[in-house]
Amino acid sequence: MKHISTYYHTLKYLKPIQIKYQLLYRLFKAKPLSHYKNSINPLETTPLKFIQSPYHYSSYLGNNKFTFLNQEKDFSQQIDWSYKEYGALWNYNLQYFNYLAQENITKEEKLCLLKDFYQSNVVLEPYPISLRSINTIRFILREEIQDSSLIENLYGELNFLSKRLEFHILGNHLLENLFALMMGGVFFQEEKWIQKAHALLIEQLDEQILNDGAHFELSPMYHQIMLNRVLELIDWYSTYEKKEKQFEHFLREKAAKMLAWLKNMTFSNGDIPMVNDAAKGVAPTTKELFEYAAKLEIKPKELSLTDSGYRHFSNEYFELLIDVGQISPSYQPGHSHADSLNFILNFQGKPIIVDTGISTYEKNSQRQSERATSAHNTVVVNNINSSDVWSGFRVGKRAKTNVLLENNNQVIASHDGYKHQNIIHQRTFTLNETEVIIDDLINNIGKTKNPQPLAEKMTNPPPSPLQRGSVGILHFHPDASIQQIEQGFIINDVLQLTIENAHAITLEEYNFAEGYNILRRAEKIKIEMNKKIIIKILYEV
Repeated sequence: MKHISTYYHTLKYLKPIQIKYQLLYRLFKAKPLSHYKNSINPLETTPLKFIQSPYHYSSYLGNNKFTFLNQEKDFSQQIDWSYKEYGALWNYNLQYFNYLAQENITKEEKLCLLKDFYQSNVVLEPYPISLRSINTIRFILREEIQDSSLIENLYGELNFLSKRLEFHILGNHLLENLFALMMGGVFFQEEKWIQKAHALLIEQLDEQILNDGAHFELSPMYHQIMLNRVLELIDWYSTYEKKEKQFEHFLREKAAKMLAWLKNMTFSNGDIPMVNDAAKGVAPTTKELFEYAAKLEIKPKELSLTDSGYRHFSNEYFELLIDVGQISPSYQPGHSHADSLNFILNFQGKPIIVDTGISTYEKNSQRQSERATSAHNTVVVNNINSSDVWSGFRVGKRAKTNVLLENNNQVIASHDGYKHQNIIHQRTFTLNETEVIIDDLINNIGKTKNPQPLAEKMTNPPPSPLQRGSVGILHFHPDASIQQIEQGFIINDVLQLTIENAHAITLEEYNFAEGYNILRRAEKIKIEMNKKIIIKILYEV
């Protein structure tokens, strides 16, 4: 059972509106869909025009068989729309109905799937309703569907959504609610939905998009998802006859800033860094998003990485992405990891040192380990996380990072995530023409409280109680080859990695998350350190 201080340090960051709606939604449960349905004349709906087809991947395999998150399920005769054996996220994907955009499914089969779903009396939830509503509206318009039952069910879900916006969660959940409510309001000519979504979208996008263009949850994957939604809104709203030009301009400005951040974060090979909660095959790629923006005549602004806490250095050979940011946002850190002063390194367009990624959203030991400090390229002290990640999507005490110096090829920063151990971790990142240098310093700020040494035996004399248990970790991509030599390591036959002042160095295996539910064996270097280590990665031209 968690200590009461964990709950305190978790709950103290919540906004009052989150607490209010947590209580309200627990006290007043959602009613059945029939309660929210009205009799709708299909001829009263408004046609919306789109330049771009909706993003999707082929998840419906026919004959009641689906594949999501790299897990396949054949329901045979009857689909269980509440199926949870593969976890809540798999079931959410089942209910999103992204597969309505698949061209290899007939209109009739798509209608059958929707009707079967609405007959199943699934419990109403705002987030899947938001995605399903957008997919259904686009399907109805694309296929010119005139089905009163489907229209009534869609209206009922949006009516429910308008009364159940996710103020208890906020973040990307609330944005998804608002994108759906805005589209649904125009589609059904419901002025009260339009006004509510319009006002809240301005408020939330102003808060959630940082000055450097980042979505404030600091997951490149969710940033891509949110950018796609902003572009989708601009897509249809720009041709809406009752549009407000000022609102369209506002959306275009936000999209231009978001494109800037995505451009700054994307590696030269087109990949995004898999930092925080991010996985492949979930969001549109950077290339796809830039192509979509170009169709809408939106160009990225000229911005540098600032507020998000990421820095991206590159030269002819190396690309170095570093994290000197905070847990963000403080009141909704569900997609944050305990990764203070983490970094990722690519060499000649190929990943070398990587974030280990995520393979699950289930509240289990795998999820906990993937959010832990030890799953990132930083220093772990006494087997403790730098920020107290717990219960899948919670964070208690959290590290605060300070940038001490930065210029065009170097950043010096520290974090206080181990101040309860009387330790401050300071790290210097330097990118030279042919060399990357990572300089770690463990600063003692007092007497250590209850040091917890690592379990591994140490072959050399033990360090002082202060430094015992300080371990630097480097995770290598599964395709990287690592050869240990007397002077250090040779990476991919061309890079020389040396480590100065290490107490002990070991090469071990770990599980790299290739995607949801896909793990590959890879290698990591663990560096038991005293007060200071210097890691150098050299390319001899």
